[in-house]
Amino acid sequence: GQLAQAWWERAYGTTVDGVMVLDPTTLSYLLRATGPITLATGDQLTSDNAVQLLLQDVYSRYPDTSVQDLFFASTAAEVFSAISSGNVDPVTFIEALTQASSERRVLIWSNDPAEQAVLDGTSLNGDLTQNGGHDRYGVYVNDATGAKMGTYLEYRLGSVDTECRNDGRAYRDIEVTVTSTAPADAGTSLPTYVTGNGQFGVTPGNTKVILAFYGADGSQFVGIERGGETVTSRTAQDFGLPVVTTALELAPGETATFHVRWLAPEESSGSPVTEMTPGVHTIETEAPRFACEIP
Repeated sequence: GQLAQAWWERAYGTTVDGVMVLDPTTLSYLLRATGPITLATGDQLTSDNAVQLLLQDVYSRYPDTSVQDLFFASTAAEVFSAISSGNVDPVTFIEALTQASSERRVLIWSNDPAEQAVLDGTSLNGDLTQNGGHDRYGVYVNDATGAKMGTYLEYRLGSVDTECRNDGRAYRDIEVTVTSTAPADAGTSLPTYVTGNGQFGVTPGNTKVILAFYGADGSQFVGIERGGETVTSRTAQDFGLPVVTTALELAPGETATFHVRWLAPEESSGSPVTEMTPGVHTIETEAPRFACEIP
């Protein structure tokens, strides 16, 4: 929030009181409450087509990035106008925001200490160090393609406690499967602005991400595998939390599964939670099972 505030001040010379971040999926939820919105282009923006239009179609329709920016600015203005008019279904509106915030699609920072105090401890804060009384683990995704290929990624997340040790400390096992749903000819059929055109060393049509696995406060990193084989990774700390990162590049249709093991804190809450950066698609969850030994 503070970085965005500084960027705005440098660009426009004014100071904003707060910063709100939301994604196109959140917008699709809000459109349930506003109903269809007619854009300046004549398009009807609806809950069903918002994600497809904003994350895929606009890049094919308008190759000029300046025109894309105008489209997004116009769309944001129309949506804000529809919401601020008050002509929305209040129950549906609150339900949409509740769903989006529970999926970590809405984050808010306020420059006012009193307002920020209200946000502290909620899912709207985004503070990695606030765990709500749980052992909190995370899987966070950073784009490394330098383009717009993330919309073609699907995720499956699973986590479970595996009890093997005589001292009673459990292992927290986390499994993440990432699949590229990009078309087989993505390198040539998608606009270069979407593929990145190899500008950052990624083969056009492929998608590269950095996966950052965060351990709970007091946990210890044990190991990371991809398909049963140990992978190259880096360990670090962020706000005192243990982190391990690894890079992943997927070709269209390719899938990769990672298994990360943490040793739970000595004083565990007994109710761990694992969260993940929200994607375009709903993240599937499952409860995997693991043996006590990993290579």
